[in-house]
Amino acid sequence: MNLVSNPGWTEEDRKASLAFRRLEEELCIFDRTQEVIARYEDSLQILSCRDALSRYDCQPTPSQEGSCKVP
Repeated sequence: MNLVSNPGWTEEDRKASLAFRRLEEELCIFDRTQEVIARYEDSLQILSCRDALSRYDCQPTPSQEGSCKVP
């Protein structure tokens, strides 16, 4: 069904149909953007955890085998 040019529609109907189609496209773009943001936030969380873990030196010292030191 072509929403923009159905027989019997007025110019106002066509404008409303075009506006609705644009809104649908904008919502689709918004949904995809939200997905990208969620993936980006997940990546940031992973990087943040890696950064926090990298602050610990987990090399065993002779007197404390297996312990971790905070620099």
